[in-house]
Amino acid sequence: IWAWSDTSYVTAFSYRRSYLADLEQISIMGYQYADRLENQKIIFESTNENEVVQKLHSSGINYLYFPTQLKPMVDLNQSFVKIFDNGMVEIWKIS
Repeated sequence: IWAWSDTSYVTAFSYRRSYLADLEQISIMGYQYADRLENQKIIFESTNENEVVQKLHSSGINYLYFPTQLKPMVDLNQSFVKIFDNGMVEIWKIS
């Protein structure tokens, strides 16, 4: 999951499920995604670490993937472990 999720390339290249991707296609298919979009907003815009961690756990999310410039507002070093960083993209695992 990341702040700009309107592409499905993470799923296509990693063969892993993603929480929210390709909004145009899921809208065309008639899937209800408003709750996931709201959860994504909380995860990336909240400054309350407990709220973010709780939202991730309740949503079944194990990893955060995002472009570095769109990093969540909370300090990820407290509850997460960075597993990848190439200067443009970061991947964090919930500890």
